[in-house]
Amino acid sequence: MNNARVIDPLTKALIHASFLHIMGEAAEILEKTAISSILCEARDYCLALLDRQGRLLSIAEKGNPLHVASAELQIKAALDKFGDDFQPGDVILENDSYTAYGNHLPDWTFIRPIFVENELTFFALCKGHQADTKGAYPGGYFPGGYDVQSEGLLIPPTKVFKKGERQEVHEFILHNVRWSEAERIDNAAMIASLKKAEEKAIELCKRYGKATILGAIDILIDDAEKAVRAEISQWPDGTYYGEGLCDRDGSGTENVTVRADVTIKGDEITVDFSKTDKQVTFVNSPIGCTHSVTYLAFIPMFDPNIMTNHGKLKPIKIIAPKGTVVNPEYPATIGACAVFVGDPIIESIQMAMGKAIPDKVCAAWAQHMAPVFIGQDPRTKEAFWLVLFQGDGGSGAVDGYDGCPNVAPANAGGGLWSLPVELTEIKFPWRILKWELLTDSSGAGKYRGGLGIDWIAVNEGGKAIGETGSAGGENWVPFGQKGGKSGIRSGMTCIRGGKEEYRPTFAMWPVEPEDIIHTTSTGGGGHGNPFERPIEKVKKDVRNGYVSVEKAREGYGVVINPETFEVDLDATNKLRKEPK
Repeated sequence: MNNARVIDPLTKALIHASFLHIMGEAAEILEKTAISSILCEARDYCLALLDRQGRLLSIAEKGNPLHVASAELQIKAALDKFGDDFQPGDVILENDSYTAYGNHLPDWTFIRPIFVENELTFFALCKGHQADTKGAYPGGYFPGGYDVQSEGLLIPPTKVFKKGERQEVHEFILHNVRWSEAERIDNAAMIASLKKAEEKAIELCKRYGKATILGAIDILIDDAEKAVRAEISQWPDGTYYGEGLCDRDGSGTENVTVRADVTIKGDEITVDFSKTDKQVTFVNSPIGCTHSVTYLAFIPMFDPNIMTNHGKLKPIKIIAPKGTVVNPEYPATIGACAVFVGDPIIESIQMAMGKAIPDKVCAAWAQHMAPVFIGQDPRTKEAFWLVLFQGDGGSGAVDGYDGCPNVAPANAGGGLWSLPVELTEIKFPWRILKWELLTDSSGAGKYRGGLGIDWIAVNEGGKAIGETGSAGGENWVPFGQKGGKSGIRSGMTCIRGGKEEYRPTFAMWPVEPEDIIHTTSTGGGGHGNPFERPIEKVKKDVRNGYVSVEKAREGYGVVINPETFEVDLDATNKLRKEPK
């Protein structure tokens, strides 16, 4: 008899929890030792533990889940390159979107093979956004690049450590990025997090025995797959259509659109992107990223108690034809992939699944609203690359819960954090003048969307470059579900010499000293009929400034006195009974 089949439920549960704990400890190491704001403050990273076959076992609960949903493909790239040529102490680095299934090039992936009793048993993986990755502009995130090489270094699976010894190729790579010393420290932090995962995984095998752990892995994966298939089998069979939209690609193509036919058949789901637009520039999503965001769209629809591992992903099949914006061909640029085709992928699936299981599907989230600024700090005479996430809008509502403010974009699942104002003003020559929730920005619903943000900052440095390759939502609004309403359009202006000027998304433009940048971001879509939202909740929203008196009346059918905030129940009841 296979010993895997006689593991008792308590041991299985403890091993499950231990996998999560291992990733949590590894994440603590990374956060406490990395120094770049985007890595340790914004938490634009994730960690994963996989088995020797490259099957996902666990992910860190902290960080950005986008980075790890393509982990299996990235391990596959390493296995294809090195076969069984792995030794204790090896570390592999990769980021190439075309040969290593990466996202955009600033997302570097480190992989550490883990040996137990002299046998390859696990892989630990850490992916994180680097401060720079070479490219024509700092940060590697800008529209209008000639080809993907202009966006940065393309790193195939490369051993930067062999048997614990650092290789010269790592020095060569770091020599070719900006802020190389800071990046060296961040790389060391990422590798140290993998070392911690290795230590804890070996310790776990010693505690329970390697055979028991390997047997539990098969059971945990099977359990997750069976649980997900059981849920899918309860959903109505059929093919459901949805679409999502990106404002433009920054090179002349407007309204780049992702189209998905989602088919539920028995206990499997197939997502077919064949009707999607042909590849463009800058916003294309390479296949690894497309797999990531497709899985991320579905995972919240499943029971959260189901462990996120290989089994949870198996019932989802993806069709992404080459040459489309969801599977571009080399050398197409892909800098904004995760956000501006990544989010429309999620939106297309949310729209489609909202027709099948609306009670389980979130309304659409705000798209990313985080302009990037590149310049020189007059205080230090050093170059800087600034992205804050402070202006990002809200999440969509879901049955039973309002959305949350300032957590977009959807591809990060709320895992990205905004930089604190104090840190921003210490590290960069910018001063934040306003960072507030934006009244009436969210979609109305029985459960309303999370609010958008009203954000204003002033450039206290010298001449700089502003670019909105990470800001969208000008041509698109997040839709509601099950009768919920949409959010508003996002936008950006520059105030120069007292005159306010429009700034388009997906563009680059000069920033002058004392320029004031103003962004407004949408909230998420609402869920359910707004006239079914409890009157007391509408009243509370008005008192808090989330909803105006006018929106309360028009959007929710609640009549409120603007001075006393008392509800006119007779007028409200009459209004709520009128045909809608």
